[in-house]
Amino acid sequence: MAPDNLELLRRLETHQAAARRRAVWISWSSVLAAAIVLAVLIVFAYQHLAGVQAQVADAQRQAAAEKDRVDRLKKEEARLTGRINQLQPLVENYQAEVRAQPRPVVRREIRSLAPGVEVSAQPRVYLQIVAPDDREYADQMGKRLENAGFAVLGVEYVEQAAALKNTEVRYYKKADEADAVRLRDALAAAGVKSPALLYLGLEDSRKVRPETYEVWFGAGVGGPSLPR
Repeated sequence: MAPDNLELLRRLETHQAAARRRAVWISWSSVLAAAIVLAVLIVFAYQHLAGVQAQVADAQRQAAAEKDRVDRLKKEEARLTGRINQLQPLVENYQAEVRAQPRPVVRREIRSLAPGVEVSAQPRVYLQIVAPDDREYADQMGKRLENAGFAVLGVEYVEQAAALKNTEVRYYKKADEADAVRLRDALAAAGVKSPALLYLGLEDSRKVRPETYEVWFGAGVGGPSLPR
């Protein structure tokens, strides 16, 4: 082979080798660039995902806090609704009294006993009726209250309170509230419809004795038939 041809062949082989090296370098450079771009995208995607997760967690905390607030409001609403239902009979009583007469209902004062008089260990209860026909009913309820552990001191007819519509359990001092609740529950168990508690707020009065209560039966409480 002529020397010129050999030289040309060597140059061609050198050129092809250089071309292959450039192709390999370009390929690896492309792969590296793609890997860098992919890594950057992954970093940005991770940061975005972390931000979204933080937003979701914050939204979940807010939702949980809102649910707790709603639950508390529902409980408070239920408590207030129950309290309103308990007070409604008292409201009806006083509305009826206002419509019936302008003067207040006369309440008998419970005075302290004289020294030396024996005091019953049981809570003392005075029964008040506002309609004469309810006396037999009150007598029977008095027996049930005695069986429940109360000392019933008789039945009194209070004509001035004839407008009273619902039965009330009245107590004078906060310290007596527990027995007042027990008295109300005993009346309810005996068949009295929705007896209401009325605190009279006589904490500083010396004219009333502790553990003394009044039951005011609403007009016509006995109805057509009496409890047996």
